[in-house]
Amino acid sequence: MARTVIYLARHGETDANASGIMQGKLVNMSLNEKGRHQAAYLAREMSNKQLDWIVSSKMDRAVETADIVAQLCPGVPVSREERLHEISFGIVDGKKYKSCKHLVQQVSDGWKAGNLEAKVAEGESANEAKARLQAVFADILAEACKKKYRNVFICTHGGVLRLLMALLVNKDMRTSYTFPHRNCSYHRVAVELDDDDNRWSADPFSLGFEALDICKIDHLSGIADLK
Repeated sequence: MARTVIYLARHGETDANASGIMQGKLVNMSLNEKGRHQAAYLAREMSNKQLDWIVSSKMDRAVETADIVAQLCPGVPVSREERLHEISFGIVDGKKYKSCKHLVQQVSDGWKAGNLEAKVAEGESANEAKARLQAVFADILAEACKKKYRNVFICTHGGVLRLLMALLVNKDMRTSYTFPHRNCSYHRVAVELDDDDNRWSADPFSLGFEALDICKIDHLSGIADLK
C-alpha cells in the first residue's frame, strides 16, 4: 500500500466572484488581478510539496490558476479534465446572487435535507454532479496508481469542492455545506492505494480518505481583503 496525498484547490478570484455574481458552468471568466496574486501565493505554497501531477477543470479560471502553480513546479505534467467543471446553476448562472438567493437557498436546503435531486431550473443536481465526479475521480486515482503519483494537485471550483469533500471524507452529500472554501484555499486529503488493487474503478468514494487540512488559507495571509 502506498499513501497518495491529494490537494484540492479552488481557483483564484474573478470579477464575478468580486461582484457577487453566480458563476457556475455557464459563466467562464478569467482571473482578475487579485485572483492572479492569489494563484501566485498558492503556487509558492505548492512549490515545496513535491507534486507529481497537476490537474484542472477546463474552465478558464481553473486553467489559469493551475498554470500559475505549474510555473513553480517545473517538469510536473499538467492535465485538463472537463468533468471537473463547476456545478451548473442553470437559469441563475450569471445573475447577482442577491436577486436569486431564494432559488439557490431552496436547492441548498434541499441538499441538506437529503433531497439530492433538487436543482435550479436547467441546472445540475447533487446526484448528477456526483455521477461525473465519481467517474473522473476513479480515472484520476487509476492514473495516479499507474504512474505512482504520490502528490496530486487538483484545481477546481467551489461547488465541486463541497461535494467532493462530503463524498471523500463524510460519505454523505448532505454535509457538503459544512466544508468552507475561499479563492485559492485548498483541502488536503490522503488515501492508501494498492498498485494492484482497482477498488476505485467502481466507487472511488468508498475508499478511506483522511482529511489532513480543510480550507487551508495560511498561504494567502499576505493578500489584503481576502474573500
